[in-house]
Amino acid sequence: MKFISNQFFSKIWIVVILVILVAGGFLAWQYRKVPKEEIPKVGVLEKEAETPKEGEPTVTPKKEAETPKEGEPTVTPTSEGQIIVKQSGGAGLLIPECGDKSYITETADYIVEGVVEKVESKSNQEKTSIFTYTDLQIKKYVKGSPFPENSLLIVTPGGTVGEITLWVEDQPIFHQDKEIRIYFQATNGEFSIVCAQFGVEEI
Repeated sequence: MKFISNQFFSKIWIVVILVILVAGGFLAWQYRKVPKEEIPKVGVLEKEAETPKEGEPTVTPKKEAETPKEGEPTVTPTSEGQIIVKQSGGAGLLIPECGDKSYITETADYIVEGVVEKVESKSNQEKTSIFTYTDLQIKKYVKGSPFPENSLLIVTPGGTVGEITLWVEDQPIFHQDKEIRIYFQATNGEFSIVCAQFGVEEI
């Protein structure tokens, strides 16, 4: 019985390793020949935006309606195009310059005169606060370009609902059928009264 020498086993292992290397190189060469377009994308999380073809309309998704933050009033304009003046509460609105009428006049983007048609106080959705809604019919523009609708909806914190009264410092108080002059400004697309109660006066 003949024994196979260690040299013979070494030669077999060398041949096996060479075959593996040649096969691996061949597979790598074949893979490089595949066009990149045919290689499937794996693990793509976001769908790529589709570019509309020439002649197709561009569709812009509708912006969802903003939900009012907790504690804020829900404001529904009484007519299309009506301007809403939303006022915050507290003495923090007042600065020393508010005592100067010329400062209020210069700061205001709009100065209008009109008649208070309706004043109504309501609780917010969470029943945690009260807001007063005042309808003002504009009779005269002292400063600023006229609006499409000559009316304002003024929302101020505080008011009385049933037996509950919420008083907020330095807020203007409106009375039905009174003629007033109001000074307000536009900031980031929203309107607010200049210097709170100092920005409203009866005439």
